[in-house]
Amino acid sequence: MESIAPNDLGPIVSNEFGDRYLFSINRYTFRQTDAHTLYKKQYGDGIFQENTLHILVGMDSGLLLQYLHRIGISPTSRYVIVELPKTLERLRQEGLLDASHERVACVTVDELPAIAKKFEFANYLYTEKINIWKSFAALDAFLPEYAELHFAARDFIEAFAWQIKIQLGNDAFIARQLENLADNRHSASCLIDLFAGKTAVLLAGGPSLDHILPWVQEHRSQLVVLAVSRIARRLKDVGLIPDIFFSIDPQEASYEVSKEMLFGGERTLFVNSYHVVPRLLSQWQGPSVFVGPRWPWPDDADEIYLDTPGPTVTNTAFAVAVEMGFSQIILGGVDLCFSPQGDSHALGSYERQAGPQFALYDTQVETNLGQKAFTTRAMAEAVTSFAHLATMALEKGCRTINPAPTAAIIQNVEHLSLDNLSWSPLEQPAWEIITQALPYEDCQTRIAYYKNTLEKLNIAEKAVKKIKKLAQSGLKFNDGLFGRKGIKSDFKYKYAMEKIEDTLQHPSFINYATVLKKVGLQHFIKIARPDQDKEWNDRQIEETGRIYYKAYEESAETMLQYLTLATHRLQLRLAEENPDSVPSSLFKAWEKGGEIGRILIWKNRCGKELPNESDEISLRIKDLESRFRKSLTEKAEYLAAGSKAGSSPEIAHHRIRSLFNHRDNDTLSGLVKGMEGLEQEEMKPVYFLSSGFLAELEGDYATALEKYQKTLELDSNSIKEDALKRIASLSLKLEDLDNSFLALDCLTNFSPLYFKQYGDLAKIMGKTHVALDAYADYLEHFPNDSVVLLKVGQLYQQAGENRFASTIYEHLLKIDPHNSIAKEFLATMN
Repeated sequence: MESIAPNDLGPIVSNEFGDRYLFSINRYTFRQTDAHTLYKKQYGDGIFQENTLHILVGMDSGLLLQYLHRIGISPTSRYVIVELPKTLERLRQEGLLDASHERVACVTVDELPAIAKKFEFANYLYTEKINIWKSFAALDAFLPEYAELHFAARDFIEAFAWQIKIQLGNDAFIARQLENLADNRHSASCLIDLFAGKTAVLLAGGPSLDHILPWVQEHRSQLVVLAVSRIARRLKDVGLIPDIFFSIDPQEASYEVSKEMLFGGERTLFVNSYHVVPRLLSQWQGPSVFVGPRWPWPDDADEIYLDTPGPTVTNTAFAVAVEMGFSQIILGGVDLCFSPQGDSHALGSYERQAGPQFALYDTQVETNLGQKAFTTRAMAEAVTSFAHLATMALEKGCRTINPAPTAAIIQNVEHLSLDNLSWSPLEQPAWEIITQALPYEDCQTRIAYYKNTLEKLNIAEKAVKKIKKLAQSGLKFNDGLFGRKGIKSDFKYKYAMEKIEDTLQHPSFINYATVLKKVGLQHFIKIARPDQDKEWNDRQIEETGRIYYKAYEESAETMLQYLTLATHRLQLRLAEENPDSVPSSLFKAWEKGGEIGRILIWKNRCGKELPNESDEISLRIKDLESRFRKSLTEKAEYLAAGSKAGSSPEIAHHRIRSLFNHRDNDTLSGLVKGMEGLEQEEMKPVYFLSSGFLAELEGDYATALEKYQKTLELDSNSIKEDALKRIASLSLKLEDLDNSFLALDCLTNFSPLYFKQYGDLAKIMGKTHVALDAYADYLEHFPNDSVVLLKVGQLYQQAGENRFASTIYEHLLKIDPHNSIAKEFLATMN
């Protein structure tokens, strides 16, 4: 008997609209409605968007490709269809692939790197013009391989995009850099070699954090404790105050996951990147120092900046720790992969509350235990970059140790148990050492800094306004060169445009012009057209010139907005230092800027008892304080919802099915444990199915069948089908033909393809009439399946029903003229 889940793609069927497709891939998707109508409803006009790279996962037996050709391929867009190798081969054999098109490629996942180069994926990424579409084959995933195909295609694009974004940088960094000018007053360079020969423990948000915290609390006074900001809630819960908090992310979500750190500040230093989310920095009540450059352009100030690499906050924190002179850095919660239970973060995080984050399982790494663990693309990149940092640390005489057995292996990071660690204790509290190293600051030094920074902003604003005027002139000259908008064509405009370029290259402007190109990268990159291999006509050259100057103009306008915001924040800081400022004006400005926590900073600098404080002002202060503290405990619902989406039953189902197919016992075992405590009803079918998978892989067939049976008792059709297939297959293996027969009977309700296996088993069990009925039901859907026709003919022949056998064999020879068995039988009959 054939396998319950055959590897062949089965028969091709046709609907009444003339669409031909492989039933095993699409089943009844196109039964009642033609493909054209379904695609129009599913994708609308989006799939024909111009100047776009469209990545399609699957092509629905060629129907989706035919639809694209029928509507028309845009001359400015490209289409890459990612398919299963066996599907591509079958479609070629059946003639279901449309004629090739220079802007369309049908490839396998393994061929994506080559087509990415040929189709210039990078140029589309620069302009954020890449769309990934799921075919119905990938949406329904009747063939499980299509779910894996989508994961693989998405992972490739995300990894490709990650590399491009690292090379390009981000406009948001510059925006945050200018916004933070008011609060980035001191460089982290003051920390260099501060703790020579001492030991630090660096705490991050990975699952192993929970295991090291008791040890850190036990040895707290002997170590310097460094922590990333996102674990502030967890540290607050256990009563552990770190010596230094680190944060680098510019996104608003970073504030939401880190805001509990704002409860402290009295005995903690904040080390932030120059582009950290402003609300976190501006409301921090303690001292802070920044890493990276203060300005987006070269500054004439004679100040040393401590530049440390990412891409994660943990990488940055580690690099700063090495610069601080530690001879040993112990890592805690630096897993860079998911736990065996599928958790991505430690207790207290939104991700941990939601359960295993199946949607984020992009790739796998090896752990200190020698096992495989899932991780995200970003964390996988961080493993490589962290290894580079650990190597540099070792060269400076600094050991790196990760005691977590489930953490990812990182080159030059030692794995030692906590019991085997030794270190040189601190002679005085770490906080005393830190405060002695910080630059002196008071009201006068802050005012001097604010005024000096405002002067530099004023210079920058004048330069940017000049560049904007140059760009506007360039637009007019570009029109004049080609005789547009009523201007007579004249070559003199070319010289005027060259003069503009010379001005932009002048020392007074070149640094600002360079930054404007970064700010307006999305505009400037349009000049790098995806079709550079084709010769440009005058109209295209004119358009390129227009794009170029328009990009400068729009970038300058954006930069002026950034400079205005930075100026306003500096002026507000000056007002905070002025005892004659009207408090209500300050309150209003803080509320508008989303930084009401500055009320505590202002109160502290003014003194506990504010002079001449009216009752109204007093009440307002208390209200702001109360609202601020309340906001620190409020849950960010959008983050919680996002985490829950990452642990959806559908994605979990695809993941655990893939693990079973690859016989990955270790990973599957961890995920089963991770799902045990989940309370969501919708996750129970996945849990029982995965438990059955694990038991079957471990050879515990009785338990496997029990778990599969529990899956059937819950309402989840796609998971029921998997459970029934395993029951049928496993029962067959155990020679329990009756149970396998019942399971196959149920499977025929999911797809008529199962009638084939149902008939085969009935034949083996001697149930000839049941077998014939099953084959008849199968042939009703797939009348030209020569294999099944042959089986029916042989059954009739064995039963002595030669007349029926002859009819079947004659029909079979029309489909397969070379079938020797049918020929021999008919010849004998004749």
